Amino acid sequence: MTTMRTVTLLTCALAIAACGPSEPRFGIITVSATAPRASLTGHTSPTGAPAIELSPGCPGFVDPGVPEHVVRLEDASAVTITARSPRGPLAIVVIGPGEVRCDSDLGSGHAPHASINQPGEYVVHVGALEAAADLPYELTVAPTVAAAESRTAVSPTAETLTARITCAGGTYIRALARDLARAVGSAGHCVALRRTRIGAFGIADAIPALELAERAQAALRSPVDGLDPSLTRESIDADACSAIAHGRAVPARSPGARAALLGPEGALVAIAERQGDLWHPNVVLAHA
Repeated sequence: MTTMRTVTLLTCALAIAACGPSEPRFGIITVSATAPRASLTGHTSPTGAPAIELSPGCPGFVDPGVPEHVVRLEDASAVTITARSPRGPLAIVVIGPGEVRCDSDLGSGHAPHASINQPGEYVVHVGALEAAADLPYELTVAPTVAAAESRTAVSPTAETLTARITCAGGTYIRALARDLARAVGSAGHCVALRRTRIGAFGIADAIPALELAERAQAALRSPVDGLDPSLTRESIDADACSAIAHGRAVPARSPGARAALLGPEGALVAIAERQGDLWHPNVVLAHA
């Protein structure tokens, strides 16, 4: 799940316009329609402060006083600034004329990014997401619509545009709708979004949710049916089930080094390991 926030910050915008951005730690990138791609490397600050010092709601830990980079956009090209690290989840804060944009990967592998399309200088802070830490990363700038392989207008009107888009993973269609509107000097948002294909699987291959639930129920197997045959099977009473659910050992009445413990109704309660005359649960399926 992606967290993306855009906040109007007039105070910060005025400060940038009056004084210019602070000298960045790792360099300045200049991009334009003729040279829309660039990259730099850097590492996050191990003494960063919460990014909410830059704007309410921004995640991560950054150095509020010194940015990692400055991106100079020379024209109205739509580009996306993205940060990636092999060492841990990141957060990014991009401060430009009149607004602050922040994003994070929430530890889910999403590369935090921000799209811009207004000429000017943008201060870029990159920080560790979960706690201040020294994480190496790569910062890239690329055309915003580069991930979209094709776009076909289906039914444009004076106020709306319905489009069919074939794109790669990681393309944010709602952001694309916003950026396309900005590119023509307007404003726009995504009214409806329907995914029609993922890889080789299209809508024609889809199964209605109710039918899928019925099929799944019919196909379910009891965990007992798939147990390792080398496990000892031992039935336990309700009191022993309660003890197991709380992580406590129960008396072992059967031989063997490991056992599948079954409740009064035959359901699998736990996989346990023998320690002396007791079964100590390793994997517990029962609820406390």
